[in-house]
Amino acid sequence: MGKLYGPHASATKRHHRDTTHKPITEVLEAFGWTVVDTSAVGPTVPGFPDMLIGQGGITDMVQAKTGNEPLTTFEAEFHRTWRGRPILILRSREDAETWARKERHKRRQDSALEAQKRSLTPVVNRRLAPLADGRYRGETPEE
Repeated sequence: MGKLYGPHASATKRHHRDTTHKPITEVLEAFGWTVVDTSAVGPTVPGFPDMLIGQGGITDMVQAKTGNEPLTTFEAEFHRTWRGRPILILRSREDAETWARKERHKRRQDSALEAQKRSLTPVVNRRLAPLADGRYRGETPEE
């Protein structure tokens, strides 16, 4: 497809926000995500997603689309060549809410599994660990 990035790639194209941009932002913020509007980056980096979102050490990119509107050629190319986490395509307030709920549920499950692993890890209490001769700390040898 050739080079898509650089100062002359799409210098005349104005950025625009899809009509779903604001409702999606509101939902993600309500679920505790930080949302940064990156829709103005498009003229500099064609196809760059509309939002960066982050929560709990996770950063994702979101492409807001309206209805069944397809990705533009630049967006499709950016998505195809992006090496980070897959870019989310959210088309409505409901899409955003469904995704945010699933993500929250997944993170709670991961957290529960991590806690379970920690609880199954043996903990050695040095105060109660036997010494080389079989005694415990603080015990005097039997005579």
